[in-house]
Amino acid sequence: MPGLDSWSQDDESHQIGSWRRRRVLSASTVTVLSALSGCLNFINPSGQDASTDRETGTSSNREPGRDETSISGDDGVGPQSVSGSGGPSGSPDATLGDEIVDGPVDSPSTNEHPWIEDPEDGLRLADVTIHMGSEWIRDFLQAEDDVLALTVAGDQFTVEGTAHLEWECDSFGLKHVFMNGRVGEIYLEPVANDACRTNENKAGRGPWLAPFSVTGRFDGGLPDALEVHLEGRFIRGDGPRGGAYTRQEF
Repeated sequence: MPGLDSWSQDDESHQIGSWRRRRVLSASTVTVLSALSGCLNFINPSGQDASTDRETGTSSNREPGRDETSISGDDGVGPQSVSGSGGPSGSPDATLGDEIVDGPVDSPSTNEHPWIEDPEDGLRLADVTIHMGSEWIRDFLQAEDDVLALTVAGDQFTVEGTAHLEWECDSFGLKHVFMNGRVGEIYLEPVANDACRTNENKAGRGPWLAPFSVTGRFDGGLPDALEVHLEGRFIRGDGPRGGAYTRQEF
């Protein structure tokens, strides 16, 4: 019987030792896992999975913009200026800057461009103004021609035109008005208007064949000639650079 007691005590001591070793191992494991967790939190403080960050990082919350197929300045000259009222009559700044205007404007008394001669004999184009018509025609295939017709009565001149615009709220404007020596030159361009250029207004997109006119008068007498140029993305004609063009000599 003493042997049994001796065996029981040894067995009990063995169990207690095993339990203590397991507790130590368990505590060590918890310590290691805590350390690893701290490292992971240092690398990714938010606690989110890195793959989730990559996915959300590539998503875009921006709202769709205006119709991406609509273009301002697709002919490589950059965005076009918004049309507006010109400066006071006789102000050369109205058409010598980057702005496209409706008028009325006068040609300047001198030209800063090195390839353009200053006006001769005090000649001037005065009160040049563009007027948009109302009877527009949608011309998807651009079957109709872009045309300009110039008439002169005394010291007054009028240019009647029909040409293509991309959207129903676009218009034509005066880009340059000047005397090159004894030749008057007027340059017109389409003016983009974002008011109708939206995805919701698909019916507003043309091309549209739009009528317009340009009026003005000669100051100081008749020049040797007057020429009018209209250039733009949908404009086709026999002008020096492919746009609509007209010239009349006096």
